[in-house]
Amino acid sequence: MLQDSARIQVHDAEYLSKKEGKTIIPLYTEEDALQTVTQLRSVGYGQKIPLDVGVFMTFHDAGHILGSALEEWEIDDKETGEHIRFCFSGDLGRKHLPILREPVQLKDIDILILESTY
Repeated sequence: MLQDSARIQVHDAEYLSKKEGKTIIPLYTEEDALQTVTQLRSVGYGQKIPLDVGVFMTFHDAGHILGSALEEWEIDDKETGEHIRFCFSGDLGRKHLPILREPVQLKDIDILILESTY
């Protein structure tokens, strides 16, 4: 999708450059997208990822669309000694759908941020 998005941006930039008579530069190109992809790594649900000293992140199934995830962050506050659990998610799926798994329900979260459409 990143490569396709780059292709569209390049095409749009060329169109606008002709229309406006000045050079419009796309945010990124297909070459940029290909270089970016080499730096990505796949992480499965439930895999606790160390990001820094005392900072971990885990993806959990959000049950919204295939591959959607909510993020669970665990942060050890060096100043207060507190262990903070923070969760962020975009849309969450619903229970009892025929194809998608139900969203994981995390417990004992200190901070929760959710996207809301309705």
